Amino acid sequence: MPIEQNTNSSAITLFELFSGDRIFRMPLFQREYEWSREKELNDLWENFRRIEEETETSFLGALVLQTERVGHSAQSPIVTVIDGQQRITSFYIILIAIAVCAERHDLQSLADDISHQYLLLNKSSEKNQPVLQPTPLDNSQLNAVMQYFQNIDVKPLPKLGKEEGRLFDSFEFAMEQVTDYVSINENSDIEGRLRHLLSVILDKLEFVEINLSKHHDANEVFDRLNTQGRKLRVIDLA
Repeated sequence: MPIEQNTNSSAITLFELFSGDRIFRMPLFQREYEWSREKELNDLWENFRRIEEETETSFLGALVLQTERVGHSAQSPIVTVIDGQQRITSFYIILIAIAVCAERHDLQSLADDISHQYLLLNKSSEKNQPVLQPTPLDNSQLNAVMQYFQNIDVKPLPKLGKEEGRLFDSFEFAMEQVTDYVSINENSDIEGRLRHLLSVILDKLEFVEINLSKHHDANEVFDRLNTQGRKLRVIDLA
């Protein structure tokens, strides 16, 4: 039976997803981050290379979210990520890698812009907290990633889990890819290359954002999306 009360969906780019000053919280029932460089991350970077010179956007599926807290003047909205954890986390890590690479090449203004537009919260009570709140056991890995910033203050998450794992490895892989991308030769326009890569990621990747209403049981929806048996289809959420 379709789920229909107050659920809405819309096409959205990564620019629109991350520039809304929202907190993306992974619920406790989500597994830890698990994408690997050998498969999913490598495929992701191959996709970047494929669409780099194209004018059309590339569709990367649906993100299923649910508003946990409505924002106000002093606090940002919180959305629970029901489906799309791996993709949202991966792109967030890639944006960190671009900002860190900018710092390493003395492009502090670019690094600051990326951090304060897409990576960190700006409301007074939450300032400099990460936009992404991963599954708790991934917290220490995200803290370790954020320590690569030289001149950007980041408030750490509670220390839970190990400092090394798939999430940290994703950052190392992203740093390798970004560094290779901007350093084609000694005469490379590094700032121009970084800005171009940023534009590809933010403007050419598109999702359908599905926002569940409050009456939906997030755990039940997650189970239907991720367990064996009949998969929950987008039409079931419409």
